[in-house]
Amino acid sequence: LTIYMCNLFYGKEAPEGSFLERCEFVFGEIDKLLATAKACGKRVVFVTNEVGSGIVPENQMAREYRDLAGWVNQRVAAAADKVFYCVAGQAVDVKKLAFKFEDEE
Repeated sequence: LTIYMCNLFYGKEAPEGSFLERCEFVFGEIDKLLATAKACGKRVVFVTNEVGSGIVPENQMAREYRDLAGWVNQRVAAAADKVFYCVAGQAVDVKKLAFKFEDEE
């Protein structure tokens, strides 16, 4: 997902405009991808990088990339039936461990 998102945001076909306008374009494309994945009737696995666990980057482009990747990951995770965080070869079931607010049921 992070490579796809990067191509949408910075690639040849990336739209002009402000950071937020370009983010909205990426979100729209991710929403289309999620709709296609849901409609195909098959199990779809998305793989992404966690880029927000370190320090805040000094340069603006790196901060924008990190923020957008986090928002895309949140969007995909919200739509997914299962979410796993893999570290040291171990998969942790994030949705199973996630806190649920009472009104989310």
